[in-house]
Amino acid sequence: MIRTPADEKIFRERDKLLDKRNRTPAEGARLEELDEVISNMPHARNKEDQRAMDLIKSAARLLCDDSLKRRSDRLAQQKHRRGKASYVTEIENLQIMLAWEAGELSEGQAAKALQVERVALRDLRRIAVNSGAALAGKLKR
Repeated sequence: MIRTPADEKIFRERDKLLDKRNRTPAEGARLEELDEVISNMPHARNKEDQRAMDLIKSAARLLCDDSLKRRSDRLAQQKHRRGKASYVTEIENLQIMLAWEAGELSEGQAAKALQVERVALRDLRRIAVNSGAALAGKLKR
């Protein structure tokens, strides 16, 4: 979907706020508003894409229901084992990224759940998307 000039303005305002190191409470509230507006924007190019996005959103909703509580318990366990991550923690990281991508979590919520800064979260997203695209390319062969 091609973004309108109004959509671009919203994204630019959000990016400007995200780049600020020290935001005022008003700026933090505005950022939350912008995240909500952006998460409700249609992302699909056609009806088939929108149906796929709706399916992803409902799957993400189901996966996130009680995952954060279980994740918290597992992270505490991981800390006790001196940082040895489990495959379940990695799956939960992917579930959080999926929920963020589907718009079920804001960028701030995903960063908090993954315990990373927003800039690092964007890097993780880029890496995950590139890895997924590479895997998809291999599967098409």
